[in-house]
Formats: sequence, structure tokens, C-alpha cells
Amino acid sequence: MINFLRLAIFCFSLSIFGETKATTQLPTKFNGVTLEASRTPFDTQLLKPIKNVNANYIAIVPYAFINKNDAKVNYNYRRQWWGEKPKGIAQTIANAKAQNLKIMLKPHVWVKGDGWPGEFETNSDQQWKVFSESYSNYILELAALAEKHDVALFCIGTEFRLVASKKPDFWIDLISKVRKIYSGQITYASNWDNYDNIEFWPYVDIIGIDAYFPLSDKIKPSVEELESAWLPTVSKLQTHSKQWQKPILFTEFGYRNIQKAAGNHWELKDSDPVSMSEQANGYTALFNSLWSQEWFLGGFLWKWHLKPNSGGPTDNKFTPQGKEAENVIRKHYALYKPKD
Repeated sequence: MINFLRLAIFCFSLSIFGETKATTQLPTKFNGVTLEASRTPFDTQLLKPIKNVNANYIAIVPYAFINKNDAKVNYNYRRQWWGEKPKGIAQTIANAKAQNLKIMLKPHVWVKGDGWPGEFETNSDQQWKVFSESYSNYILELAALAEKHDVALFCIGTEFRLVASKKPDFWIDLISKVRKIYSGQITYASNWDNYDNIEFWPYVDIIGIDAYFPLSDKIKPSVEELESAWLPTVSKLQTHSKQWQKPILFTEFGYRNIQKAAGNHWELKDSDPVSMSEQANGYTALFNSLWSQEWFLGGFLWKWHLKPNSGGPTDNKFTPQGKEAENVIRKHYALYKPKD
């Protein structure tokens, strides 16, 4: 399966970037969902709702944590959730394959006290040594696991801004080390506002973007308004893909079930009112604007919970489960559904 994906991406690149005629069949889109890790072992039947929305990929996100004081990346500790530890990841992969779902393994660092890793940076040579060594160990352990379990796509990092922009040589070296132990495709998940500051795109197979692009600060913008708002970003993404001769994948995308869902999501409050139409319109406009683009591979929506009856119309969080947006996703993913 890894070899098939590599061939598909290779054929994609040839057809899009002019090295052969465009008669080669394009690879199937990534109709992906990001799976919340399970706290405990679970039955593969709990993944059936993911298949029912016509998804073909899941992203597994094993978190690690940094204490800012020492910059050490801590992973696989006793209290970590089962689904984020090696044994749980391996079983989750097996459960997903039993449902004919492919996998992206997407490590993500959480900074204690801050959360988002974008502004994390070290303030001394010693701190950098601690971070770079512990982060490399974290990534290489998971890359070896990905190889062992035939994972199709491996992501070497998520949403670092300063560390990714200021230390390109570290990432180039890390990619080289990963390739020595992992034979699948490699991506990096840049933040939506930082992908054009990444210098190591030539060394990965796919440009990854966590795609929370703000589109409108209006309440209940129409699908047409959101599609118009996408136009300059789509043009810029196409140029970026052509510049680096790489396809683009939305390693995360999604909207909350909330008013002003298509705006700055990090400014939204849990007390803000629910708006199922705004979440659904956000997904519709994104699908209409991106999925048919030849240089665009698809993406992984954020996010999906295993617990039955998660989400629902009164829940204003990101999951589309039990909401109007779930039907939008099901219908759109069906258009690009691969043959099992």
C-alpha cells in the first residue's frame, strides 16, 4: 500500500507539473478525518461511522508535551492516553485497516501553559540541544512504528512556526533520518499563515497545511460569499504548489458549529451561540473551492470522536458528528470515494 501511494503521488506530480501528458489517472483524494485518541482499547466497529461518511483515511495524533523551562519533549509517559502510546497506536492502525481505512500518523507537540507550539522557541544552546535531541527521538520512534505497521503517510511535525522557520537544517537532517527507517510518504503540517516561510519543502513529498484560513467575520455568510473569499488563497496555494513542484494536502481543516465559524476560530468563545448552517456552509465552500483542483490532494477534517452520540446539534465544537455538516461531508466525500 505504501508503494501504491508513492506511485500515485509520483504520477500526480508528473501529470500536474508537466513531465508527462495528463492522461495518467490522478490519485484518489484524501477524504480524511482526524481521530481523537481513545483513552482505552476499542472495538473496530466504532470506526464504521467514519466509513459511513465516505472517508478513506484517518489521522492518528500521538501528542507529546514540552515544559518551557527545560524544552524537553516528553512522550509515552504513564498517564498518557492509550491511543497515543505505541501499543494503542498499533492497535488503532489495525482497527482502521479492518475497516479499509488508510492512515496518516501525525505527531503533535503541546506546550504546557501555552498549548499551541507555534511560538515555542529555545533561548539557549543547551535548550536547543535538549529540544532537538528529544524531539528527534520522538519522531524517529514513531517513524519506525509507521514503517512496521505499513502506514501510508507520516507527518514529521505540526504547526511549529519559529522552530520550523529558523532551523531549516534541523528539519532537513531529521527528514533524512526518517527516510532511512520509513519507506512511505512524508509531509509536514505547517500552520495556515506560515507555509510560505518553510524552506524544507523540497525534502518532503507533500506540502501539508493546517488550513484554518479566516474567510469572513460576518454572521451567517453565504456559501457564495465564502467561495469568493477563498479565491485569493486558492490562487496563492496553486502558485506555491507549482513553485515547489509538490501537491498540497490540508493536514487539518474544519469549522466549529458556531456563529462566525469562518472567521478567526481562535477568538471564538465556548459561550458563543451554535450555528449549524455556518459550519455546514464553511465545509461546502471549502469543498467547492479546493477538492477539484488538480494540485490539491484533499485533507483531514478536525475532528472525529469514537464515543457514540458525540457532537450533536447543540454542541458548538469542531466535530461535525450529528450536525448538518456531517451530511455535507458525506455527500462530498462520496464524489471522490475510492473503490474498496
